[in-house]
Amino acid sequence: MRLLPGLLTLSVILLAAAASGGRAEAQITSAAVEFPAGSEDVVLQGSLRGPAIAIYEVAGVAGKKLAVGLETSNPANYFNISEPGAKEAAFIGSTRGNYGEVLLSQPGTYRITVYLMRSAARRDEIADYKLSVSLLPASDFADGMSGGPDYWEVHGVRSALRLRAGPSPEHGVIGALNNGEVVRNLGCRMSGGARWCRVETLRGGQQGWTAGGFLREGTPPREPDRRGLVGNGQRFDATGALPCAPLLGQPTTSCDFGVIREEKPGYAGLWIAIGGDEERYFLFEEGKPVSTNGPGEITVERLGDLQLLRLGEERYEIPDAVIYGG
Repeated sequence: MRLLPGLLTLSVILLAAAASGGRAEAQITSAAVEFPAGSEDVVLQGSLRGPAIAIYEVAGVAGKKLAVGLETSNPANYFNISEPGAKEAAFIGSTRGNYGEVLLSQPGTYRITVYLMRSAARRDEIADYKLSVSLLPASDFADGMSGGPDYWEVHGVRSALRLRAGPSPEHGVIGALNNGEVVRNLGCRMSGGARWCRVETLRGGQQGWTAGGFLREGTPPREPDRRGLVGNGQRFDATGALPCAPLLGQPTTSCDFGVIREEKPGYAGLWIAIGGDEERYFLFEEGKPVSTNGPGEITVERLGDLQLLRLGEERYEIPDAVIYGG
């Protein structure tokens, strides 16, 4: 194990198989979370294979919140948070997503358990992950910078503002915000000489951190437009429909989209309406998708002049012309 400034690296990879049956033996590795001096925020990096489990232990102080975010290469990779002495987890990632907060109601050791779902463990799959761990004040505001607006509006970015699992660029990307999008203010703090703000989206309630320099006071949002896309009044460079299958077992159908292209070719933000008020967002760099607001890892298959994107059971066919124009 090698300790880098602000980054604890823990690798838990099972390489041996059981002597009988050829199946991988479960291995449980635990480590205490140590925050850098003067900080209550750290990024942990590790790998799991098959049924291996990584447990991170956090010394909790009553009256704070434990905030945990996960960025992973495997959509079957999740984490749970357990309170001291509890038999059941207070937060279960497989049902609640890749970002969670637990109020520390008592002092003691809180456990963050990182694992692969049983089906993936049986297939001996591997997950490479970043785990962001932060201790926050229990109030809505993250660092005592009390007051401030109820809502922020994203401004000053061409296509998208990255939503991260913690308050620094080291933390994994867990989503993206559109320029002009309105989000709920959950408080700001200084980190690395910059202001970072914890926000909650109004499209699905996803929480995360983003650079405060791209936020200004906002007003309660308007209703989404008739296509269910979050444009917030900003003009898309192009709109239309593309082949998609957002639901498990659903045949290919058509989904409305809006795209905002940056000046540099191949850089764009793509919003796809997938039913009701829900949407799927993809951020493209050099013509390739690099992040999404959906669960799990993006896989890409090139089919002529289009890309077939898979996100878990979801499928989207993205023509190059949507991203590059023309």
